[in-house]
Amino acid sequence: MKNSEKLIIEAVESATGVLDIMKKTRKREHVDARRIAYMILRETQFYTFEKIGELFNRNHATVLFGIRSGQSLIDFDPKFKENYLQCLAEIRTINTEKEQIRQKILDLKRKLLTLEKIENGL
Repeated sequence: MKNSEKLIIEAVESATGVLDIMKKTRKREHVDARRIAYMILRETQFYTFEKIGELFNRNHATVLFGIRSGQSLIDFDPKFKENYLQCLAEIRTINTEKEQIRQKILDLKRKLLTLEKIENGL
């Protein structure tokens, strides 16, 4: 499992309070958590239905149905919508922090190269 997949699953579990969204169960809280994860993986990682299905050990039709029903739930279930938006916000925060760290590393590398050139008299 990739880092981004793990982060998304952990964010969904945290926001929804469901401990293991990968668990094979049809309990509503697990199904809703998986729906949110499907939607986020599709929107942020541009995963295909098949790839999401492989990750969750489900078929593509299950993922497609989960995404479509999740989009409907956003319109009609305030708690589902709140959980979905909370997950998205957490993931975007993580991505922003990662980007800031990458930029800082690039800046430090440039400074290091500059210092090495000065030290070597170039």
